Amino acid sequence: MQVWRGTWSKFVYLVGCYILVGMQFNLNYFCAMQTFKLEGEYIQMIQLLKVMNWVEHGAMAQMVVTEGYVKYNGTVDYRKRLKVKVGDVVEFDGQQVKVV
Repeated sequence: MQVWRGTWSKFVYLVGCYILVGMQFNLNYFCAMQTFKLEGEYIQMIQLLKVMNWVEHGAMAQMVVTEGYVKYNGTVDYRKRLKVKVGDVVEFDGQQVKVV
């Protein structure tokens, strides 16, 4: 993240596809949906969260799934080992990925 100070000492954040002035929150809401190219038949939900760098480690991936923070094709799904296949959309923390 790059930070610049402007007039009135407000911060301007330039991160990827957005600019914010004076506040911080999850800015991925403003970005387009990401894609993940699947090599094989499927990928487990917790593995996808780790590959996308949405979580720091496997235990965190398991926790966010079991707590209901992850959506699978628009609905909350609590299965950690869910087989995500081509055409599926996974959402977490305002971020979306479509498996292609």
